[in-house]
Amino acid sequence: MISDKNVSSVPVKSQNNGINIGKGAIALMIIGGIMGMTNPPRQEYLSYASQQLASEIKKSLCNQSKVPDVLGNIADSLVSVCKTVVTSQKHNIERFIDNATKRDNFLILSVYTTEIEGRAYQSIGAFGNFLTFPPSQEKKARSNENNL
Repeated sequence: MISDKNVSSVPVKSQNNGINIGKGAIALMIIGGIMGMTNPPRQEYLSYASQQLASEIKKSLCNQSKVPDVLGNIADSLVSVCKTVVTSQKHNIERFIDNATKRDNFLILSVYTTEIEGRAYQSIGAFGNFLTFPPSQEKKARSNENNL
């Protein structure tokens, strides 16, 4: 005698898989929505990048080791003036970075590429923050290959 399988013998896991996929899709949509709303605009990047560049300039140029020994007595004053000058040029630094930056907007995040002196600085903007990677010297390497 042939009998049909009992409907209740179907594994419950297959029903839960559909529910889990649905929950996962909803979670991804919520995260994507949050990322889209917190994708930082270009102006925020320019402010961030100009602060970073100003900080690097201050570290590399505005320190007492750069002041000649002959001017030792006024070294603190020179360092202070240097830092003040760099800070006062924030708007110009921001404009310089704006001209050197390309933004790729992927709705949930943005990739900013800033090329300064043959180096490409890449930053990812997501969740209202930026993550900057070490600079690459791709452009110089490509131009050297083309010259061969």
